[in-house]
Amino acid sequence: MKSSGLTGVEIAAAVGRNKSTVTRWKNGDNLPPDEFVDAFLNMVEGKIGTPLADEVRERTHSLYRAAFTADEFHDLSLKKVPPIEALRQSNPSVPEAVLQQQRHTLLSVIHSAIRSKLDANAQRGRVNAELSRRYYEIAYLREHLERLRQAGQPTAETEEQLRQTGVRAAQLEEDRRAVSLAVDQAHQMFLSLAERPAEENSDEYRLMRARLRQEVEHPRQPWWPHPPAAAPAGPGFVPAGPPLAPPPPARTSHRLLRVTVGALVAAVVVLAVAVAVIATRSNGADGSGSAAAPTATVTVQPSAPAEGGTAPHTSAPPPSPTDAAADAEGWKVAYQDVKLTLGVSSQCDLWGADFETPSARPVEAPFGTGDLIVQECGLNNIVVVQARGWGKSAAQKPSPDQCLQDVERQGLPSETDSRQLATGTGYCLLTARGSLIWFKVVSNSTSTTGKGIVLQVTRWDST
Repeated sequence: MKSSGLTGVEIAAAVGRNKSTVTRWKNGDNLPPDEFVDAFLNMVEGKIGTPLADEVRERTHSLYRAAFTADEFHDLSLKKVPPIEALRQSNPSVPEAVLQQQRHTLLSVIHSAIRSKLDANAQRGRVNAELSRRYYEIAYLREHLERLRQAGQPTAETEEQLRQTGVRAAQLEEDRRAVSLAVDQAHQMFLSLAERPAEENSDEYRLMRARLRQEVEHPRQPWWPHPPAAAPAGPGFVPAGPPLAPPPPARTSHRLLRVTVGALVAAVVVLAVAVAVIATRSNGADGSGSAAAPTATVTVQPSAPAEGGTAPHTSAPPPSPTDAAADAEGWKVAYQDVKLTLGVSSQCDLWGADFETPSARPVEAPFGTGDLIVQECGLNNIVVVQARGWGKSAAQKPSPDQCLQDVERQGLPSETDSRQLATGTGYCLLTARGSLIWFKVVSNSTSTTGKGIVLQVTRWDST
């Protein structure tokens, strides 16, 4: 921060905090929110007028990751991992090696939760950095194309380069939305473990995070959409003279996104089981019962389809739409009244509903995904929705417009106890792909017989 060329006043004004807070960040007295890293790097780019090199961003995230991990891992280890003595007292018949392994597992889970949160933030930074360069290239190519036209020179090669770069920028915009959802869910997973300071629950702190999030999600640097006429070389991007070379291969691949996302799913499954088992046992030793098992989260699917995968366990071809789910202005029925059975049992397995197919099947870490995930594991009966939003709706099928209003006005958290989905209740959901879903709970026996949940689903797609 001290070598960025930005003053404390400039940084404080950008993030909505006072200068003394920024000074404490600079001096290392405490850490800023993780969103600050990319917001700060965007400020530096705006200061120098060109995109930063990838190495600069990676190094900055690496430094923040090291500081955050050292601080939070020690704190959470003390709060969440029961001492070996407590485990011995509550489990006198369990071998010492097993108890030590339980503690080691929980420590690994905590470390994975922290790492997943920070890795998701770094991944968002990489996508945003590449998107910055693509917009820089697009603007430069447009100006170069105009100069060629004015000079009466051939333009076909430059037009093709502009088209390819535009296609890649559109893909990156989709990836940025996907990674942003992953960041949110990784953050919620971390919060389910960590008890944050009272300051972070204040309206002022939430407003600061919102401002930082806005800056990270929608940076608009001085070179967007018009770079300097001379297109000066800068760190991370050196424009070639006319004609420009084709854009270099993208560093951020859809496969890399899936791997990052899969790591979060793996951490979620271990969290739900390990914390429930170990923390519950440690509570039995002192009778306090104060430690609660964290709820689970799941991440989003990038814009490219996943490779491979297991065939759906249950699926149904979408029936032809009828008047019962008539098209409405702006929406077209894709299918209606399809029944999906998420056959979870008490064996800590995961089932996912894919509303695109539509289908339901068991999902496995680290690559299991779905629009709605159900898990039953001891006391952890969890429904996780990965979507732009969802909310309570009517038990009878609403119109698409009413369904969308239910998502906006009757919003629900992304994770909830599966037993709250009572038989006969209806819900609306806006998927990450932009489809509108209404589903009714036909039956829910997760808390009794372990036979899972049956949903009746209708989907509308925007026109």
